[in-house]
Amino acid sequence: MLQDPGTRWLVSWTLAGVLGWFVGTLLAFHLLGSGVKLSVGWLVVFMVGWVLGGFIWYELRIKEEMKGARRRGRKFNNLWKLNSSGGGTVENGSPVRIVLPEIRNPILIEGYPGIGLVGHIAANFLAKELEMEMIGYVESPFIPPMALILNGKPNPPLRFYGKDNIILAVADIYVPPTLVSEIARELVRYLKDMGADKIVSLGGIGIGLFKEKMDVWGVGAKEELNRELENLGVKILQYGSIMGMSGKLLWEASKEKLDAYVLLGETFGDRPDPRAAANVIEVLKKLTPIEVSTEPLLKEAEMIEAQLRKMHEQMEQARRKTEKQYESIYL
Repeated sequence: MLQDPGTRWLVSWTLAGVLGWFVGTLLAFHLLGSGVKLSVGWLVVFMVGWVLGGFIWYELRIKEEMKGARRRGRKFNNLWKLNSSGGGTVENGSPVRIVLPEIRNPILIEGYPGIGLVGHIAANFLAKELEMEMIGYVESPFIPPMALILNGKPNPPLRFYGKDNIILAVADIYVPPTLVSEIARELVRYLKDMGADKIVSLGGIGIGLFKEKMDVWGVGAKEELNRELENLGVKILQYGSIMGMSGKLLWEASKEKLDAYVLLGETFGDRPDPRAAANVIEVLKKLTPIEVSTEPLLKEAEMIEAQLRKMHEQMEQARRKTEKQYESIYL
């Protein structure tokens, strides 16, 4: 309790007041004689001693302590503190704490949930196929209190996987917009401090129809990055909006002059789309040193598409049967 400077101030001031009370009482008896009303005199001298004693203590000790605390607060306000285990925390009043080891020149790949779960599917696929290990996580009082159980082990819902200099950001819950902004800011702060090579966000773009060949759209934080994407066969998004973590990361990275890209795979938009995830990974492989086959995703996509075709046929048969029953009633 007495570790708090404010508490020590109050206790010390009170003790000084008690001392002033005794001294003042002796002076009252000596100077004013017995005609003084002791109850009133005791109260007056106690208050005077309390104020004077506390003021003296404040000037000599507490004031200096509080100045030191403020100096220390400014010193660590915007710095990353890397502890012995490699974890990092930001001391800047943010509701978000990002824990990551020190990885120089990292490549961040972000795959938070979005349209068609394209980024989410792609990120989890990469983590599995590349045999990446969990290396960090996001903490905040605004994240739902939960643990995600994977392979019999508890995991945080917002976490980072890593291998070599590649960091993979994964989320298994919906992240509120305000929290997305805070996470993006602190993540870009970390990436700037570590001298990030590049940032790539993966996601989907809903088109509401099926095409024989689904394209990949994209945009970079700089004009030269857009030209790079065009050379890779990516369609450049000239107008529109990118919501969620992908959009916020792109903006925060551009403010800090970091190389950042967003890759969006075309998808119908109303169902998980492994094929769109495979498409964005194929482009990602050209931007990063990642080597992975997307065949498992394509097989999964074929299974889902076959199931959807079967469901569509069943619905069509049910519709025709209903129409015939309707006609038999009125014809």
